[in-house]
Amino acid sequence: IAQVDLPGSPQQLFVHAERAVVYSSLGRKQTVVLLYDISDRSAPTLIRRFELTGRVMTARRIDNAVHTVIDTATQPLPLHYYPAPQLCKSPTVESQRQTAIAAFEQVRQTNLELIRKASFQTTFPEYVEAGVAPARRDCSQVYRATEGGVGFVSLFSFDLTNDQQTPAFTS
Repeated sequence: IAQVDLPGSPQQLFVHAERAVVYSSLGRKQTVVLLYDISDRSAPTLIRRFELTGRVMTARRIDNAVHTVIDTATQPLPLHYYPAPQLCKSPTVESQRQTAIAAFEQVRQTNLELIRKASFQTTFPEYVEAGVAPARRDCSQVYRATEGGVGFVSLFSFDLTNDQQTPAFTS
């Protein structure tokens, strides 16, 4: 029997035939998935290492397939919802109304500029294998919940026995 140093805090283990999958948490924002060849139990060999954005919600192995559900919190944009509280300083109701309209329009313009400058591609969850991230996904691979939330739930799947196959990843 061997002892293997693992990064972070080990969370889960799957063993199938001559392969072992270890999930290790690197805090709340990153999970490492390690695939080992354990045919020689005294000297396990690391075959693949995946770094996932987020934390594991659950994982399952079905035959050769390993499916992992990841929860990734995102930092929402610092949008503004109300103008500075100087709306009632105008002398008349009509001028207060015009001041309020102008102030809310300024808030809207500020928010539009923040949205224009934001890079949503960098906020999408991703995985890295061997230090290389796959090509950025477009919005067709990202699904939006109908209610609330500023995070992502992703499904990451790979084949235990096919080391050349690209994992499937959907958010």
